[in-house]
Amino acid sequence: MPPLPIRKNPIPINTVATKSLCQFYLDKCVITNTRSLHKDTLVAGLGVVLTKGTSASKPSVTCAKLGDHNNTTFSFWEKGLASLDNIGIDADTQVTFLYEIYNNGAKGHPDLDELQQQIGDHLKLQAALNALNSSNPQLAEALVSQDELDKLKQQMSTPSAKSLMFASVFTGGLYGAFYSLIDGCDGIVAAGTYSATGAVLSERIASSPNQVIAQTDTSNGKQNGWGAPCNPHGSNYVISWIAQSRGQGLPVISV
Repeated sequence: MPPLPIRKNPIPINTVATKSLCQFYLDKCVITNTRSLHKDTLVAGLGVVLTKGTSASKPSVTCAKLGDHNNTTFSFWEKGLASLDNIGIDADTQVTFLYEIYNNGAKGHPDLDELQQQIGDHLKLQAALNALNSSNPQLAEALVSQDELDKLKQQMSTPSAKSLMFASVFTGGLYGAFYSLIDGCDGIVAAGTYSATGAVLSERIASSPNQVIAQTDTSNGKQNGWGAPCNPHGSNYVISWIAQSRGQGLPVISV
């Protein structure tokens, strides 16, 4: 019996496709005015959700207690807030990245479990809003309930900074948004969310000098219309965040 012919292009044993891997993290916080009169007791979280077509990943979220702070500068890593690593994207993936920082000294909430759930919910709402803006109602319906979807549609029909849950802006290919309503000493002191396709994200990273996106956001209690903080000078938090490439590989989360 003659030997079997050797396949010139055998099927690989591992057929799981590799993707471009990205890392997201909060880098540095500069406080020039706390929201409370003296020290803010801070908790922070960040998350990423990926969407593509009519599918969405489970939100990937990390949270940490940061301790009590007056006017100061600190590293999020030193305070225990982990990065989100090995986020697998390709050109058609829509990437939404969100962070929230709270002062929760008096009310004691949200705790880390509540904050993780809240960030996951906010990521889904933002992704649903992106889907509606891009005429993809099937994805929006997969992300949020019908009641939430109806509210988003109503907000989109009469858009304004006050009627929308997020006040959207456009910055260098990344769609950014910030919360606009905060009251009292406790609550959000800084927050933001950004959205971009994998193609835009990769291009921005590749074209930057150090192959990272490094951005600084200023969250000012008075300028952003965040109610009247207990500090008469208004709160002022300057947050630096990083998005960078980690090469190719098998992702922790992808869609």
